[in-house]
Amino acid sequence: MENKQFTIDQILNAIENIYTFVNNEDNKYGFNKVVNNKEETRSVEVLSKSFEFTPGEAVFFSVIFMIQINDHSRISLKRIARTINIPVIELFKLYGVIDQLNKKGFITVDEGRDEELYKIKQSIFKQILRQTIPEVTKTEMTIFSLAQSIVKLIRHSRHSSGLKGHDFIYAYEDLFDDYAELNELKELESIGLSIKEAFIFLFIAFNEIVDESSVNISSVIEKLFPEVNDLLRFKRRLLKGNTNLIFKKLIVLESGHFMGGDSYVLGEKGKDIMDVLPTKTNKDRFKSSLGKVLIPDEISKVDLYYNEREDTEIVKIKSLLKKTNYKKCLTRLKKMNMSQNVSVLLFGGPGTGKTELVKQLAKHTDRKIFMVDMSSVKDKFVGESEKRVSKIFSDYQRLKKMEDLTPILLFNESDALMNKRISANNSVDHMSNAMQNIFLQHLEDFEGILMATSNMVKNLDKAFERRFLLKLKIDSPDEKNRAKIFKNRFKDLSSAQIKKLAKKYKVTGAQIGNVLKRIELDKILNAKVDDARIDTLFRQELLHDKPNRANKVKIGF
Repeated sequence: MENKQFTIDQILNAIENIYTFVNNEDNKYGFNKVVNNKEETRSVEVLSKSFEFTPGEAVFFSVIFMIQINDHSRISLKRIARTINIPVIELFKLYGVIDQLNKKGFITVDEGRDEELYKIKQSIFKQILRQTIPEVTKTEMTIFSLAQSIVKLIRHSRHSSGLKGHDFIYAYEDLFDDYAELNELKELESIGLSIKEAFIFLFIAFNEIVDESSVNISSVIEKLFPEVNDLLRFKRRLLKGNTNLIFKKLIVLESGHFMGGDSYVLGEKGKDIMDVLPTKTNKDRFKSSLGKVLIPDEISKVDLYYNEREDTEIVKIKSLLKKTNYKKCLTRLKKMNMSQNVSVLLFGGPGTGKTELVKQLAKHTDRKIFMVDMSSVKDKFVGESEKRVSKIFSDYQRLKKMEDLTPILLFNESDALMNKRISANNSVDHMSNAMQNIFLQHLEDFEGILMATSNMVKNLDKAFERRFLLKLKIDSPDEKNRAKIFKNRFKDLSSAQIKKLAKKYKVTGAQIGNVLKRIELDKILNAKVDDARIDTLFRQELLHDKPNRANKVKIGF
């Protein structure tokens, strides 16, 4: 499109000459004189050849450009009619010229309250002001790229060199002008969102999909509402739900603080709108500050050996979690008016394979695991721990909606959260009991698959016990299963050696794994690994000092 025979100075002079000519009060019907001039003015020719304009497009472009450069406002047909000395009714006959400028990507059209308003596209306008010959780039415009531009604008505005005040407002209005034809943006408008509300929605959407699970919008609102009264008024509306952002379920409050210091995530309607993205990344981009997601394909397959009693129950759980059986289970529970969940408590000594069992169940049934980071739940500030417990369940439900198969919510080593409640003698006790009460309530209302592991089931509060559908104790492997584990892990040992070790050392699978690592380290250091060395490693693993005390630990005098 760019024509090298004209400089930017010539283009600017042509725009100014056309505007001056048609804006002459003594020149009636100036527009027609320019357009219909058989010899065609030099200025119209410059724009026509530079931008592939018709004469009419050259005139309209020049008029809109000059009005915009003077007062940065959107231009109505009435304003154009006054400028070029033509009756408005006559101008309507030339509407096709403006429509072509819009289709070619030179202007944007905004549906005003009573009439359409026009503006030079921001990228074109800036190129001309920066003394470069403009080029119209046909880039793919999506609702996601608009959301990304909004986030960049906010981030840039936080720097000392960023846009402030009215310049910031002009910038985001120009952004929405450029994307005005997006179906998603038109849908937001039909819902009744203002441009500022749409800005907030897209800012939250981008952060949830790409960066975080939720976003605090206080700083964004302050940018959009620089006047204090407007700011407070909008915050009150948001908290009370008196805005279509909340009322239409575009966003939902995740955790609250006083007067707008709130974290929000997408609501059901908001997710529907953002789901039409060609670059949909929700499923791969789920994040939570309270845990991590384990992907079935990324879980290493491990052969697990359990005693006969446990193995029988594990087979049942594995079968229950298969897609068809799980669906049947939920249907039956619903008919019986029972909570639609499968909750499993795995308890037993450390190293017996409770956590690994959950991982292998997830891999076998192709389900993701949302593993809670228990250390991130407790907080020193009153009220925060309770909010974090609630957030665990809201994050899980968000992940559940994003997945085809219901994921597993795993509370690993959950003793701290489910131990017996105590008499509240201080603020810490009150906080601990309050946190447990919140947890109990969420367990009561829970829908999905929940698994918890515990090393100290004797300390488990009775109220938690009854909220688990299945309770399975995982014991240390018996001699028969220890032999299977030794055979699986120690490829170089003979059957006689395996039988001897399995009989001699009552160890868990985790302890066997630790000894195997020690042996591999010895090999790296070229140390001798024989039966005596293996015996020594197992005694060390069991904290034994002497061979004849291999199965009896005594500490102290």
